[in-house]
Amino acid sequence: SEVYLAQDTNLDRKVALKFLLKDVENDASTRERFIREAKSAAALDHPFICKIYETGEADGKAYIAMEYVEGKDLKNKMEEEPLPLRDSIRIGLEIAEALEKAHKSGIVHRDLKPANIMLTPQGHVKVMDFGLAKRILPGGEEQLSQTITQASITEKGTIAGTLAYMSPEQAKGDDIDGRSDIFSLGIILYEMISGKHPFSKTSVIETLSAILRDSHPPTNVKPKTINPVINPILRKALAKDTGERYQNV
Repeated sequence: SEVYLAQDTNLDRKVALKFLLKDVENDASTRERFIREAKSAAALDHPFICKIYETGEADGKAYIAMEYVEGKDLKNKMEEEPLPLRDSIRIGLEIAEALEKAHKSGIVHRDLKPANIMLTPQGHVKVMDFGLAKRILPGGEEQLSQTITQASITEKGTIAGTLAYMSPEQAKGDDIDGRSDIFSLGIILYEMISGKHPFSKTSVIETLSAILRDSHPPTNVKPKTINPVINPILRKALAKDTGERYQNV
């Protein structure tokens, strides 16, 4: 999709307009999925979740009008400078609050990653892009395609995009629930605290293999007193077996 900054002249506010890319806008299933994204996210009203205002069509193009969030995404923030431990923990807690709201509403994000987490100028979280969101309550919307929409290698040894933050069950194409988001949050929390991805390898295939099979290395950060506290939390969040993982946030 493409995102543009626009001005809502009725309410005198900036909004972000999200349009489908030209090469897929005529595909019926993609348009359906695009509208589903809006419906899923519009059901969520929480200070740490980007608000969806409306969805519609303009000149035959489907669009979503959403809250314009000033600031930068967590991916860029982590690339610029190491995050202080206190900030890492606070950001992790705010993401967890957003997920708690979504899961209680029967929605799994399915694409949680640093690029989908905006940080406002005040440093607070806005979870974005429910493009792979899935309703899990009875009567909810049918399951979305398991197709992976984005994966890239930005440089040797650095994996970016959806694949690097998948849970093992999602990577295998199994049914997922909120515990999949918890695994993704565990990766993000580990990365914020230690400054490196716990499963990053030199290729997408190797990274997926590590997510499926490898144990993450323990953190070794300062102050040393935090390691005995944070490592058990990360170990449980990153458990391969969903039954051994945190069951909710």
